[in-house]
Amino acid sequence: MLTGAIAGALAAAIGLGLAALVRRDPSVFLEAEVWGWSALVGATVGGVLAPATGWLFLRHVPLGALVVHTTLATALFGGIGMAFNFNPLIAAGIGFVVESARLAIRTPRRKARTKLPVDDPPKALEP
Repeated sequence: MLTGAIAGALAAAIGLGLAALVRRDPSVFLEAEVWGWSALVGATVGGVLAPATGWLFLRHVPLGALVVHTTLATALFGGIGMAFNFNPLIAAGIGFVVESARLAIRTPRRKARTKLPVDDPPKALEP
């Protein structure tokens, strides 16, 4: 939960920076209230969505890849949405869902481990 909250706040900060670069008017994005509210919303949404997504349908995806890829996609979509006057929360949500779906499809699942037969103990344990 904490990792998701940190990733959400980081995605909001990256998205704000990207929107300022695209719009070439950073005056709006230099206000402390904008950064505070976006980090708060990003941390709240990330703290809920990241664990739920990881536990429910991305169990086979490595945790590092899950956090990094979804954070960057969320920041990219949210920043572009904000830069072009689209609701950044919806745009960031679309980015999160798209990247989660991509990870679910593209990450191979691990094969099930074969269990050792109970009646045949390993040779190293014999006296």
